[in-house]
This record gives sequence, structure tokens and C-alpha cells, in this order.
Amino acid sequence: RRLCPELWEKYEAKLEGEPLVLRPDLFEELGDIMKPIITADFDIVGYRSVTVAEQLESDTRRLRPELWEKYEEKLEGEPLAGRPDLLEELGNVMQPILAADFEKSVE
Repeated sequence: RRLCPELWEKYEAKLEGEPLVLRPDLFEELGDIMKPIITADFDIVGYRSVTVAEQLESDTRRLRPELWEKYEEKLEGEPLAGRPDLLEELGNVMQPILAADFEKSVE
């Protein structure tokens, strides 16, 4: 529904009120159509996550190198994008620091 509302409307009509799980023929057909779309959606989300993580790492190294060292230890060799918990945690810590840095740069 979210990715292709028009396509879902077409399949809703074909279902004639039945749940999709009771129509394996339509379930498989819809799955074949949606697989590349879903894969592309996840690739975009994954790309955004990696890009955000890389930027956050760069900003943290630049503005708070000692903080980045602590997070490197927590990451235990994993990339920041692979640890959404630490990405969110570091993002929350860095948000006011980044905001202050931005304000300073526009003055």
C-alpha cells in the first residue's frame, strides 16, 4: 500500500474482499512485482543510513575527537551504520554540538 497505492488498489479489486494470505496465486504474483521495488526501497534506506553515519563520524572526529575515540571502542570494529543503537545515541549527543557549530559558522 505504501510503496505502490495504485497497484494495491488493483489487487484489492482482484481479492474481492478476501485476505491476501488466502489467495496464494495473487500473493505470489504481487510478491514478484513488488520484490524489485522493495529491494530498491531498502537500498535507499540503507544508503541514507550509511551516509548519515559517515557524516556523523566525520563531524564527531572534527568537533569532539575524544568522544569519537569512546565510540570507536563501543563499536568494536563495526561500522557506525551497522549499529543503529550507537548511531542514534551518538546523534543525540552530537545534535546540540552540531547546532552550535552551525550557528557559529553563520555568524
